[in-house]
Amino acid sequence: MLKQTIATSSLMALLIAGGCATTQEPDDRVERLRDQYSMVATTEQASEYAPLKLDDADKALDQLERLIAEGADPAEVEQQIYIVERRLQIATQTSRMKQADEVVDQASERRSDLLLTARTQRAEEAEARARMAQEEALAAQARADQMSERAAKLERELENISTEKTDRGLVLTLGNILFEVDKASIKAGSQRTLQRVADFLSEYPDRDVMIEGFTDSTGSESYNQDLSERRARSVQDTLVSNGVSASRIKTRGYGESHPVASNDTASGRLQNRRVEIIVANAGEPVSERE
Repeated sequence: MLKQTIATSSLMALLIAGGCATTQEPDDRVERLRDQYSMVATTEQASEYAPLKLDDADKALDQLERLIAEGADPAEVEQQIYIVERRLQIATQTSRMKQADEVVDQASERRSDLLLTARTQRAEEAEARARMAQEEALAAQARADQMSERAAKLERELENISTEKTDRGLVLTLGNILFEVDKASIKAGSQRTLQRVADFLSEYPDRDVMIEGFTDSTGSESYNQDLSERRARSVQDTLVSNGVSASRIKTRGYGESHPVASNDTASGRLQNRRVEIIVANAGEPVSERE
């Protein structure tokens, strides 16, 4: 079901603003979420492209209102608010992906028309193929731009994560936030970060992923090698538990090799203790580091 429409503004800003929701009264937060729902339904066109996901968000909103009306435990209310925000985000992402797919489908239809013209007008065959290639390039670029935009949004929303486009693909670098010193198990406070990364990777199920672990030069070379491998596998396990297919993922530990800063300073060692997640370019296998 659709709610009342309201004045337009950026969903991104609304979702980011959601991080401050815990300082508001429950009724205010419900009103804000209702506003977000209307924005997703209209501005993001989820009512057309993602009606089922939008309905999930609507049901979650109804449940939130019931909890508040019944005077539920504040922790339960906070959890339900998070569920509503996640479902609104999923509806938005689904709508945008389906809109992008529609653009690609339209490009495919245009390519089919061009092929039909080429069959009947051989003199125009070369021109038609050139135009087909251009359509394919535009569609591929649209997907690449979309992926870069979403990666940049992820970087803005999460601390200690950076993104970079390279020849190997898109590189997500997670700083020294995942692990305790000399440990390979994921810290509880970093689970949410990896869940967001898993959500991002799930939007591109056709792309291979390489997880690479690195350490600083403190300790023996063999110890650092083993630690980097175990940390890479821990990140893999967490992403798989959050819905990313294990068949897409490879892991590799590099120990203290490939530093990005000097190991002679504390700040340099901090930068070297990192995990990099490489998302391969479309249609290409993930390549090993040179």
